[in-house]
Amino acid sequence: MTCPIPYLDVLRLKFKSRKLFRSGELDVLYADRGVVVYTRKLDSQLALVAINSSDEEQDVDLKMEPNMSLDGQLGRESNLFSDNDGRVRMSLEGLSSHLYLKTSP
Repeated sequence: MTCPIPYLDVLRLKFKSRKLFRSGELDVLYADRGVVVYTRKLDSQLALVAINSSDEEQDVDLKMEPNMSLDGQLGRESNLFSDNDGRVRMSLEGLSSHLYLKTSP
């Protein structure tokens, strides 16, 4: 079945093959103005998913673990880093999806 929102198809393919996305603990970090950002955690694994379903670019401020590094997985996003206080700022272009995985400590 094809997803009516094309950018979600890429995420769907990634999720099917990972136990982290099927059974990891879900934590919604942000949900507003057509944007949802959440993490999935399982054991030492962590993934962050950001989806902007609006037509407009959206800036999102998140609070995460301090000094965390997350690697972009879809080939178009930069890596994310939280500061000493755990703050992360993301700019999400309209109609986009992003997937990040936590790098080893």
